[in-house]
Amino acid sequence: MLLCLRRWFAAGVLLMLCGPVVADDASTETPKSPLDAPAIDSAPTTNLNVAVAKDVARPMKNVKPPQFSFFPNPDLEAPLSLVGHQGPMSTAGSHVASASFPAPTALCCVPPWVHRSGVFGEGMLLRARNSDTAYAAVVNGTVPAGSTGVLDSEFDFGYRVGLTKAFDRCHSIVATYTGFISDNTDQIAGSTLSKLLIHPDALNAASNALTASGRTALDFHVFDLDYRFLLHGNDYSAINMLIGARYAHMEQEIDAMYQTVGNLDAVSSEIDFDGAGLRLGLDAEHHVGHGLYGYGKANASFLAGEFDASYLNTRDNAYVSSNDFNTARLVTILDVEIGAGWQATQHCRISAGYAVSSWFNSITTADWIDGVRDNNNHFADMSQAITFDGFNARAELRF
Repeated sequence: MLLCLRRWFAAGVLLMLCGPVVADDASTETPKSPLDAPAIDSAPTTNLNVAVAKDVARPMKNVKPPQFSFFPNPDLEAPLSLVGHQGPMSTAGSHVASASFPAPTALCCVPPWVHRSGVFGEGMLLRARNSDTAYAAVVNGTVPAGSTGVLDSEFDFGYRVGLTKAFDRCHSIVATYTGFISDNTDQIAGSTLSKLLIHPDALNAASNALTASGRTALDFHVFDLDYRFLLHGNDYSAINMLIGARYAHMEQEIDAMYQTVGNLDAVSSEIDFDGAGLRLGLDAEHHVGHGLYGYGKANASFLAGEFDASYLNTRDNAYVSSNDFNTARLVTILDVEIGAGWQATQHCRISAGYAVSSWFNSITTADWIDGVRDNNNHFADMSQAITFDGFNARAELRF
């Protein structure tokens, strides 16, 4: 028993003397860092980087549009986000994050259904149809005996400019201005010319003219504000619908002069239309590769407005007769356009197409003057369609 107590006492003394030394040795030992772990071959990381670079170099595919929605969605990414990553970038050096979210400048294009902000300009070469007016004719007494002088429109230049603001990938608003001005002249000579624009009962209508000349002008100015949203889209095509408002102003002018023996007879007429209303439409686009695509557009506008028409006949600048007319109309405008384009880069595109625009339930100059010459009995039948058709070329810059 005494031997056991001595052994326990010796062990306690030894522990008291050696314990601090052991603790100091343990505290001074540097713990192993993960960086001290055996080096791992970096070849897999390099291969991953190469694979990511190959994937990024290809155009973005299979980016599906969200479900159809009439209203913008604040949770959708802005259009520019589709050019780059689809989520927040992780910290530098994370290869896995780089594979999931490529750099913003890596992808070369976006799907055609994505709405983008931008500006565009368009040049147009148009001709007005169904706006011709016969103003003089060669006659023998009261019988036609030759050609007829006609004041009509030729191909003239117009232009269109606009601005697009995208709310998200599927919704945008477009503001557009379209302008067109046509101005043409004509003249005719003969032994006897019938003055076709003067009222048959007017004092200066009986004598025939020796020469006749005239000028006609037709122009319009259209302002559109459209809300445009995606109906269907995939990697190669897109269909959008627009709902908006349109204001339109159109002017028709005509002046004719008849030179008789010792007198100068003149007729002038002007028709103005101002209207505003609802606009509905669809546009479609299909890409075939190498940046080439085809497109089509169809729009309908329903404008409530008024026609103001005036007529004045003079002889040697002295008043002979006149007439004024005002009527409220609902004018329907149908616009159709087809064409092809080339997407040069993700920011620039150019296109060219053929367009037709018809203004229904309009008053033309020929109808208006026929109504005046018919003692106002023809006014109820004044309902014609003025059509503009021609070619256009468009350049667009997208942000």
